[in-house]
Amino acid sequence: QLIVGLILEMVHGAPRISCIYMVGVLGGSLASVCFDPEYNLWGASGGVYSLIAAHLSTLILNWKEDSAIIINRSRQSKTPHAVDGKLFRILQLVAVLLFGILDTSYAVYRRYSGQYSSVSYVAHIVGSLVGLMVGLIVLKDRKEEHWERHIKAVSWTLLCSMFGSFVLWNLIM
Repeated sequence: QLIVGLILEMVHGAPRISCIYMVGVLGGSLASVCFDPEYNLWGASGGVYSLIAAHLSTLILNWKEDSAIIINRSRQSKTPHAVDGKLFRILQLVAVLLFGILDTSYAVYRRYSGQYSSVSYVAHIVGSLVGLMVGLIVLKDRKEEHWERHIKAVSWTLLCSMFGSFVLWNLIM
């Protein structure tokens, strides 16, 4: 949790990242109870996966704005220098997508290969979706463009619908 959230917290601040984490835990837990009740829910994996997906949100919102990264030197005599942020953005995108693909593939394999797994992968998947949507809503957008407002509105609508459905499911069933 520390490794995944630290970079986001340094950029966006603790309250925003805490919000993503807590809503991810709640969403993953509700989804697990609805769709995967026979599997255990240990810990806060929905929150961790929401932080991983929030990296995609910050890339979507600030892709054009992260063109340079300023690196401060530890010695006072050295001046800060800028490096091209494009390589970092691409590496971050590849890492998050690769992790998502490999983890989802492994989860599907373990679930349907007959190997016993007591992990609720629904919590992971829904935590990721919630992290992406909440990240689009609450993370800092350095320069808000018109299409980003639409994405935020769609995310807010889908998030409210998803949570409303999960709560109703738990009340009815």
